Amino acid sequence: MKIAISGTHCSGKTSLIEELSRELVTYEVVEEPYYLLEDEGPQFADTPCLEDFELQLDRSIQCIAGTRGEGLFERCPVDFLAYLLAHRDVMNLDVAGWLPRMPPATGSLYVGGPETVARKIAATVRALGASRFDLKYSAGTLRHELMLRSIELYGREVIPRVRQLLTETSAVTVAKGVVGLEA
Repeated sequence: MKIAISGTHCSGKTSLIEELSRELVTYEVVEEPYYLLEDEGPQFADTPCLEDFELQLDRSIQCIAGTRGEGLFERCPVDFLAYLLAHRDVMNLDVAGWLPRMPPATGSLYVGGPETVARKIAATVRALGASRFDLKYSAGTLRHELMLRSIELYGREVIPRVRQLLTETSAVTVAKGVVGLEA
């Protein structure tokens, strides 16, 4: 299992990783991408620019995807995606270019367009036998209008599609005679 600790600066991520690593002794501890990159030489701006966060996002994806086995990660790709989406230069960001690289590194995160998110939710609900699913609509300092857009897409597109996917699965299961229906 891979565990990423997400949060803002000075929120206790490092302390939590230190505590977890004492209990999970077989887990590799992977340092925050900022420090890994800083050790390699890139000079980050005093006020972070899009390129700074994109470098960190790229390194975060590489670290999570490249770790074979169990790992503890300080920050995850969604942290950096949130910073990028909240950045004043967000209009220069190619979000669509990053999303295809995210799946191996996002685990239980539901990131993407409505169809991607709906399919992942439906798969989780089926796997867990859940009857309810809660979702956090933003990460970091997402602008209010973008958070409202996320909520709107969730209600208008994602939820109906999840219901459709779950209904299709139930119909196939019943048709195969695996599950009986009660009147």
